[in-house]
Formats: sequence, structure tokens, C-alpha cells
Amino acid sequence: MRKLLMLTVVLFTAVKMMAQDDPVSVLNKINVQMEAVSKRYVVYQSVVAHSDNLRKAEKRRQEMMNQVTTARQSLAEIPYYKGDRMLHQAFGEYLKLVEYNLNEDYAKMVNMKEIAEQSYDKMEAYMLLKDKVSEKMRMAGEKLDSVQRTYCKKYDIKLVEEQKSELSRQLEKISEVSKYEDKLYLIFFKCNVIEGDLLESLDKKNVNATEQLRSSLKSFAEEGSSILDTLKGYRGDNTLVTACRRSMEYFKKAADKYADFTGFFTKEANFNRLKQQFEGDKDMRKDKAALDKYNNAVKEMNDGIGQYNNTNDYLNKYRSETIDFWNNAVKQFLDRHIPVAD
Repeated sequence: MRKLLMLTVVLFTAVKMMAQDDPVSVLNKINVQMEAVSKRYVVYQSVVAHSDNLRKAEKRRQEMMNQVTTARQSLAEIPYYKGDRMLHQAFGEYLKLVEYNLNEDYAKMVNMKEIAEQSYDKMEAYMLLKDKVSEKMRMAGEKLDSVQRTYCKKYDIKLVEEQKSELSRQLEKISEVSKYEDKLYLIFFKCNVIEGDLLESLDKKNVNATEQLRSSLKSFAEEGSSILDTLKGYRGDNTLVTACRRSMEYFKKAADKYADFTGFFTKEANFNRLKQQFEGDKDMRKDKAALDKYNNAVKEMNDGIGQYNNTNDYLNKYRSETIDFWNNAVKQFLDRHIPVAD
């Protein structure tokens, strides 16, 4: 269960205006538009985190795009104070960047997300791109805040710092929670994608590839467990650490059990050679010792098939339970820590 995380919008610092003249009016009007964009972003991010409905997420993205358009139009109607374009230019550049990220960077991430599911390196690259977009937006928000403060100082607008607004807290928490979840997800995904490759090699009965992947799976699962030993829960919430640790236990045990399959394939190959030889040699079919040897091989093969099926059923059930447990843990974690807004 994965989500697209677009960008981190940074609100202006919550302030209390002490003056009531024209420069304050200009600042207030721009702040109103910034808050509207931020509110729409919280709604969009909330839908992405709490729903697998891609159509609904895209609808919220379009709504945010519309809000950006509205903000740009409103900005054009806000008069300059004494011809000073400082705030207008800064906010206009910020909105332009938001619009770019919602279009260009969003498209890149959607395309990369589809490819990312295929390998760990690509998933890691996808997450790095996502972090880069968020960092770019964070820096843009800080620049906008700096311009706001310069404007206030220039026109002697006294500001009394207040606690961060609820929107600011929500936006910061969305970014914080997402980064934490990504860190745990990469540990899980690394093993999950290797097991997917391993299952493909089993379908092809490629013993060498299966053994190599089995060794990698065991190694990555042990590595993941070691990393988890160094990680703390998110603000005391160990939900994801517990779920990821349980996943690592499954992957380690599965890596050992897959040896049953490679052993079976070797036995199957030997049996098929014996069968071909036996069926093509009339003398062997008449020889009691050869016949007994063949019958014993048939019995061993049937026993091997039974063991293969039992192991396969066990792993399928264990895998399904593990993935369900992980997905439910992620959902519960996000439900607890990312605000619900719709």
C-alpha cells in the first residue's frame, strides 16, 4: 500500500498585526490566499494518505491546481503599496513553483512510481525525487517567509510571534510522518522485491538463480532486522517497527524454506532422467532390481510432490498474512498521525 506524496507547502509564520495601515492590508490579503492554498494541500495530502482511490486523489490535485489559479488571479488584483512589488513577486514565484510541482514533478513521480515497484534501486530513486521536491518547496516557503519579514521591517509593521497555526502543524507533521514511513517501507520493500524475483525464478525452475536470490533474501532480512534494532517508534508508536520486524522474520524463514523447492527440482530432474531411461529400455523393465529401483523413485517423487505442496501452501499463507499485517499497520499508522481532512 503506497502513496504519492507531492510537496511540502510551508505556511507563513503565524503573526499578529499591530498596525492597521495600507501595507498591513496588502500583507493580510496575500496571507489569505496563502492559507487557502495550504488548506487545499492538507485536504489533498489527507486523501492520498487515507485512500487508495486514485480518481479521488486526482480530483483533489485538480482542486488544488484550481486554488493556485485562484490565488494567482487574486494576487493580480491586490494593489501594490507605494509601488512596492516585493511581496507580489515573491508570492507569485512561489505559486509558480507550486504549479510546476503539481504538474511536471507530479507527472515524473507518477511515471517513476510505476517503474519503482520493479526494483529497490528504482524505489529508492523515487523516494529521493519525492524528498527533493519537498525540500525545494520547503526552501521556497522559507524564502517567502523571509521576504514577508523584510517587508514588515521596511514598513515598520510590528509582529508578535504566535504559536504555529494548526495548518502549519499539520503540514509539518505530514512531511515528518511520510519520511518516517518511507524509511520503514524501504526495509520491507527491499526483501519483498527480492522474494518476487525469487518466485519468478521458481516458476522457471532455475535452481541457480533461486539459490542466489534465496541467499540475498536471507541476507537482506537479517540486515533489515539489524537496522530495526536501531530505530525507535514514531513518537512512541511502534506500529511500523513491529510490523516490519514481523516481516523480516517471515522473509528469513521463507529463505530457509525455499531450499525445499530447489531440492525438489534437483530430485525431479534426476527422476525424469531415470524415467526416460527406464521407459526406453525393455531390459530394465524386465529386471526386478531395476523395476524396484524405479518404483522406489516414483514413491520418493510422490512424497517430494506432497512436501513441495505443503511447503508452498505454508509459504503462501504466511506471506499473505505478513503482507496483510504490514498493510494494515501502515494504514493504522497513517490514520493515527496524518490529519483526516476532506
